[in-house]
Amino acid sequence: MANFSWLNAGTLITLEDGSQKAIEKIAAGDKIQTYDAETEDFDGAHIEHNEQTSGAVTEVQENTIESVDVSKISLSNDTNLVLSSDSPIYGMASDVNWVTPSKDAAEDMYGAGEHAEGEPESRFTELAADDSVFVDDGDGLSYDVTVEEVESQEGEDDFTMYCITDLENGGTLFANGVLLGIGVN
Repeated sequence: MANFSWLNAGTLITLEDGSQKAIEKIAAGDKIQTYDAETEDFDGAHIEHNEQTSGAVTEVQENTIESVDVSKISLSNDTNLVLSSDSPIYGMASDVNWVTPSKDAAEDMYGAGEHAEGEPESRFTELAADDSVFVDDGDGLSYDVTVEEVESQEGEDDFTMYCITDLENGGTLFANGVLLGIGVN
């Protein structure tokens, strides 16, 4: 699964043992906390009912991203994320699992996805103030952290950002405690 979603330097990734490491220091072979959607009994509609596992990072890439493609998300737990605007975040909005700083950017990157009649026309919902996101609160997965603000970083200097391109197994990661998708199939 290709991931073209990027995280700003200094973003903390949760490791297998619960400790955190800045994304720019993550290397191939490091094991991070994840959920493996490929398991037979995985419940994608209720991520909180699944067991966390670990996945070994296979590659981390560095790139300069133009500020027009970057967003800052401020959260109610006094943390923030600076990430590419197409980044898939695990949240629930209007029966869609993926929320993102820019629905248009995510659809350009991953496509809107297939939908049946009566279902949402996109697998993405644009993230907004008061939306909840899944976070690892140290005792497990919690859904009580909300978004306070989503700000485009257009007009700022370009960002040196990092991308975990794939895991040995698993398809998610925790960035500053927030559950993100490695990518979207």
